[in-house]
Amino acid sequence: NDEINIYFNSSTFTNGSITYLSQKYDDVLLKFDVYNDDLILKPTGNSENSGVVVIKPNVENFTIENTKFINIDKLNITKTSTSGYLEENFSNLSFSFLIKHSKSRKKTIINGELFDLFGDFKTFFVLKNNELLKINSKSSVTKIFPENKKIITEYNKENKDVKKRDKVRFY
Repeated sequence: NDEINIYFNSSTFTNGSITYLSQKYDDVLLKFDVYNDDLILKPTGNSENSGVVVIKPNVENFTIENTKFINIDKLNITKTSTSGYLEENFSNLSFSFLIKHSKSRKKTIINGELFDLFGDFKTFFVLKNNELLKINSKSSVTKIFPENKKIITEYNKENKDVKKRDKVRFY
């Protein structure tokens, strides 16, 4: 599903919140540039066309369109090659289910004009015991949760069509 914009859900600024240098700020206007993995803040009084890229190492988390993102670089994670902002889709005391949103860029001609189109991609992770573990198959999930192997196998069999249509819902 290709789009013309590089942003998470919308290219317009949306009301959200941000935790910056351990201070939470509510009711701020934000948009998330998924292609560059940058959070953009619209300062009060600025036009819709101008924003400030927030300094990533100072951001702990932010929420935009009822979706929470965490800065994985701020956590004490052992051996990971993933960095930047990840959606915290689910979290409890044992583990968190995280999604890394990214976009790829390709040039295309539409009605004689050159456009950049951006395809959406999602990579799924489980954060457990300070380890970020990529999940992309039944075996990767059972490796993380071996005590639930039977349930995972059954769920996988019953929901193959869901996995093809909506991986977020499946995992």
